[in-house]
Amino acid sequence: MRLTEISYSAKQQQFHLRGLGVVLDTVILAADQPVADVYAASLAATQAGMAILADQLERFYGDPATAPPNRFTIRIFPEPEPRGTRVCFADFIGPGYDLATRELRLFNYSPGSHSIVHMNPEGLAYALLNPPYGLRFARAGRFANAEYAASETQFYDQLLRDYLALFLGVRQPADAGALTIFTWSDDWSNYFEDGQEWWGAFCWTVYDARTDTIAFLAASSTD
Repeated sequence: MRLTEISYSAKQQQFHLRGLGVVLDTVILAADQPVADVYAASLAATQAGMAILADQLERFYGDPATAPPNRFTIRIFPEPEPRGTRVCFADFIGPGYDLATRELRLFNYSPGSHSIVHMNPEGLAYALLNPPYGLRFARAGRFANAEYAASETQFYDQLLRDYLALFLGVRQPADAGALTIFTWSDDWSNYFEDGQEWWGAFCWTVYDARTDTIAFLAASSTD
């Protein structure tokens, strides 16, 4: 079985996550034949997805002759092999967001001390919506007050829902039934080393039985 990156739609290409400060990487791979062993195919997707991220980074630096000598290069270690554990959709999203109630649980706003305490540092909601330096968009009201919190919650809710719809085909809760999701170990590539220092390191694959595609999702960052 061969996995190749899909041709992304115009809407997917126009969804400029990097411009917002998102550090989550997404690569969607298509299989050239029906997937019989989802775990084996998902394992292969971790390798193919990381190799694509490595190539993207090399192309970002351009000509190797003029690239910085200390530039970061993504490497996949010969061992250990990635180890995956199947998770349900709710665990994949994580405790930071309740899809049923649309309640964001990533932050605890404290207007009195003008602070935001980050909570629930796990799951896709955290990896997508809470990068080390926050997301770049216009908030309403004063820092950490009710209006500010409401504007953030509305933005995060829509961003997460748009991401799920555009990249994972989840527009309503029932759509998640077509997905097989694995969370993967983070010791098989140096990609994850920055996140292991502080913010977190994440790796998932999401197989979609409707399209025989596998989304490779990874995030790793630090201050």
